Amino acid sequence: MALVLAIGGLGLAEAAIAQTVIRDSETGAVQVDHNVFDIQTGPLENQSHIPLPAELIGETQERHSQPVIPDALSPNSVEIAPDVDYIEHSFDQLLGPDADHISHTLHSETLQMTTQFNLRHRSGAHVYGEGIEITVFGPDGAVRSRESVFVSGDRVTIGSDGQPLPATAELNVTYGANETVELRVLNIRQDGADPSESGIYFSQNGEFVVEDLQNGGDLDFNDGHYLQFFGGQGLVQTLEEHSNISYETQVVEIPLDPEIRQEVLETVEVVETLTQTETISEEERDWGQIELPETVATRLGHARAARTEDEEWLVYDRYSGASQVRLGSDGLGLTGQLPPLFGNPDAPPTLLTGNVTFDPTAEDNEAGLTATLSVTQFLHPTHRVAQDVFGNAITTANGDGPTLLEPAGLFTNRRLVGYVPSQPGETVLGTQLTSVDGIFELPTDRAVSIAPPDPQQVGRGNSAYTDNVGGLLLEDVAGNLEFVPQWTASGYAQEPIDLEPGSVRRIIYAIVPQQPGQTLQLGQRYEVTDSVDGYRITEGDFTIISADRQPQNFLREMVEIYAVEDTLPGRNAVTPFFNGIQGIYVEEVGRASMPTVDLTLPGEADARVGNALFPMEWIPPEPGQRAYAQTTVAAGFYLSGSLTGGIGNQRDTVTRVTSTVEEYTDEIRTQRTINTFATPLIQIDSFLVATTETTVERGTASFDIDSQGELTNVNLFDTEIQDHNTSSVVLGHTSHLQHGEEFLMRSVTQETTQLMEPRLELVEQDISTESESYPNFAPVQGEVALGGVLNFGNTPWSPAANTVRAELFVRDIVIGRGNGSETGWRAELVFHPFGEQQRAAFQYDEAGNVVSVYQTEPMLDADGRQVVETLTAEDGTVVTVPVNQFVLDEAGDRIVQTTGTGRPNGPGFYLRVEDVFSDDERDMFAGGIQFDF
Repeated sequence: MALVLAIGGLGLAEAAIAQTVIRDSETGAVQVDHNVFDIQTGPLENQSHIPLPAELIGETQERHSQPVIPDALSPNSVEIAPDVDYIEHSFDQLLGPDADHISHTLHSETLQMTTQFNLRHRSGAHVYGEGIEITVFGPDGAVRSRESVFVSGDRVTIGSDGQPLPATAELNVTYGANETVELRVLNIRQDGADPSESGIYFSQNGEFVVEDLQNGGDLDFNDGHYLQFFGGQGLVQTLEEHSNISYETQVVEIPLDPEIRQEVLETVEVVETLTQTETISEEERDWGQIELPETVATRLGHARAARTEDEEWLVYDRYSGASQVRLGSDGLGLTGQLPPLFGNPDAPPTLLTGNVTFDPTAEDNEAGLTATLSVTQFLHPTHRVAQDVFGNAITTANGDGPTLLEPAGLFTNRRLVGYVPSQPGETVLGTQLTSVDGIFELPTDRAVSIAPPDPQQVGRGNSAYTDNVGGLLLEDVAGNLEFVPQWTASGYAQEPIDLEPGSVRRIIYAIVPQQPGQTLQLGQRYEVTDSVDGYRITEGDFTIISADRQPQNFLREMVEIYAVEDTLPGRNAVTPFFNGIQGIYVEEVGRASMPTVDLTLPGEADARVGNALFPMEWIPPEPGQRAYAQTTVAAGFYLSGSLTGGIGNQRDTVTRVTSTVEEYTDEIRTQRTINTFATPLIQIDSFLVATTETTVERGTASFDIDSQGELTNVNLFDTEIQDHNTSSVVLGHTSHLQHGEEFLMRSVTQETTQLMEPRLELVEQDISTESESYPNFAPVQGEVALGGVLNFGNTPWSPAANTVRAELFVRDIVIGRGNGSETGWRAELVFHPFGEQQRAAFQYDEAGNVVSVYQTEPMLDADGRQVVETLTAEDGTVVTVPVNQFVLDEAGDRIVQTTGTGRPNGPGFYLRVEDVFSDDERDMFAGGIQFDF
């Protein structure tokens, strides 16, 4: 089928190109911007199940299928709406193309457009009757009008109403600006049949393509050449606005106050008069001031090692006083310090220190002898009560004596050392006993343990007897005997036998050979009877071969292993393989008898017996060592205040000045003239004014719409003037001043006379200088310092400690004359190269008794790591401590541990540096040697 469908140039009959074609890639909907008309697809559905093309169709040919989306349907309609903005824009271009001052405003509610749709039958082009349905919808979606027309096809000529179909038909549709025209494409497939829906879509050029077959048929979308849609006509009311702008410059002159200028002319005359001559004598004394040394405060250690009443040195500390002698570049100094004023270690200590320093090298105006009294308040405790591993205070047995301390501070390296666990007493095996000819003589004062026999070493040998029993004869001090089996044909004894001291006198190796009725069992003891022929088991009267009665039957092969012959002369049990006669046994019935094998042949021994016997030795319990705290590094902060006074030689400088002066009196005469000038001023303002004349005309415009959807033949008629007005606006403003010629307004002259103060002039001067010296006291200087100190090596906080100290200070004269306050810093290092005095160390054990402390070394496990032990207190406190072992000397004795006494060995050395922030002089250094007591 081939039918013509042309709507305003959008059909295939006239291939006009639309302005813009946009396809939604997700839904397949299409929008076409065709100038005056906005055209878009209607709902994507049709009752003929015609599929939706997969893209905008390019070129169509009869029976050439287009790609489609099988599960989507083509629209049955398109929607057409007017573009009012485009119409209004076209009016401005067509009615005033060269006049920027003419504009048009449309009343869109008056817009009325008429479009004619023409249909015609094309013979040979389609067999179905084809038609369209035009519906006009208002802004609210209500139907304003609906009309439909059909034309006949080659095969279908009768419409749905039973009337013949015409060959041509037309529809004129009128609609407004806010109304929408819906165009549905229909077909009649049989005479008199109801209309069926066709599918309509767009080509890439914006042309309509139609498919009218059920389910899409051949899907060529080439069935739409039957409709022509001409552009149409329209009417609308409009306002045309004409604007005319003119420009002019307006000038306004404004007189201003004149500009005033004053000119001052002044002449001065000085008249000088000598009134008298005078001689003056003056004396000036420059008082000397005795200055104190820069650094005088000394702080000593305030703790030492504690001692018992028996002068035993403990591993704990106690508060103490200290004294010190220093000799250095800053002179000879004596320092004494009291113990902390408050003995409570939980409170930061307060120290009172006194110092006297003599410097023989002091010069005039320098204090050669100084005295300092200082109070040092630590900002935290420096010690705490000595504690054990569980944090309990360590005390003496009776609870008296001084409080025992250990170093503390803001930070320390406190650690628990010296812990050695106690060893409980135990019984161990002693040196193995040795038998003589198979007989053990046991010690009477020690228990003995008999180890089970070694199955690899003893038991049945190469014998005719299969039920021999090897064992031991136990003989007590009264001569009573017992036989204890150690192996039988069924196995070996597994448990050791422990004998109390003195319960057994002798142990004898023995064997009970196989005999009728002999069924001795392991784990049993059997009473033995001693007879002339030897030992016998009392119950059963079984023969016993023993090492003491039949020594020829036993041969020692190695330590505690004996080979045994299991027969005796004339009385032995008979078996199928042995006739019971010693020396001859039957190996097999019917063969010659064989002689008994000699014991010297190891491979042919009848049996072997042997047990290892050990005396039990008691190892008494060994006390361990209680852990104690060890600290070698401690640091802290303190606040210090001091007063320093001194005596020195003060030197003053006396200056005498004799001057001759002359006195003059001056008179100043001044003449002053003031001239006043004026200059006229005029302000000239210029204004640029724009005047706009606007005329507004109302009229009716008619227009045609061509096949391209563009406006043509636009005419405006029935015009009338609706409004006319004129307005002005200032576009620019400039202003400047115009100066006239300057003229003198007035002139005033004044004269004044001024008498000056008498003036002295030096004519002659004589200056002489001399000095005077005498002893005097230095001003008393006060100082406040904030310091920090680090103790390292030896006992912290003691006179033996090596220290690094740093302080920030501020000082001023509190009694006497001074030069103002000073601030600065100082640092000091004290080092004792010969270390600390050491003494044998003692501590209190858990019962409060004094015990020695011995040297220890870490106890390591198999991986080389120190062993640790978890201890639990009575209150449930659990702690973990490292385990040590005692260090022994060559004789196996413990080595005594030493502890520091807090006193240094020999002299120490100090180095101090100080700097005052406000002083431009270089830093002051002092150093020397010190002795602590």
